[in-house]
Parts: sequence; structure tokens; C-alpha cells
Amino acid sequence: MKDPGSGIKQYFDETAARFDGIYSTDKPWRQKAVDAIFRETVNRRYELIMADLLDVAGQAILDVGTGSGRYAVELLRKVEALGWE
Repeated sequence: MKDPGSGIKQYFDETAARFDGIYSTDKPWRQKAVDAIFRETVNRRYELIMADLLDVAGQAILDVGTGSGRYAVELLRKVEALGWE
């Protein structure tokens, strides 16, 4: 018997992968061009937030329900983190 929630999980796994793909630099040049045109705001927002958070040592950061965790992954590189799923 198929798990009724498996379709929902698959949908969100695929959506998260597409979202993370926006930030990836490992993609074909055509996709990079499309992202530069249509995803400029997303990339710019990410760059601005990370630039403002350069000195987060000793700070507590809570990342709750903010998508696929792209920001949390970058912040984990900068601080000691505790996390819950």
C-alpha cells in the first residue's frame, strides 16, 4: 500500500531541490543566464543578508520554516549551531 503522504514529501523534496538550484554555481551556462535574468532578486537578497551577517560569532540564530535551509547551511559555517527538525 502506498503511503498517502509520499506524494506530498516528493513534491516538497523536488521543490527544495529546484530552490537550491537557484544558488548553485554548478549548472549549464543557459541556466545561469536564465537565473541571472529571472532570479536576480533572489540572489541579491541572499548576498545582502549574508553580507550583513559577516560577524555572527557568539550569536544565536534560529532558522524555522524558512525553506530548504539554504541560509541555515551558510550560517552554520559561521556559528556553532543547535538545530531541531
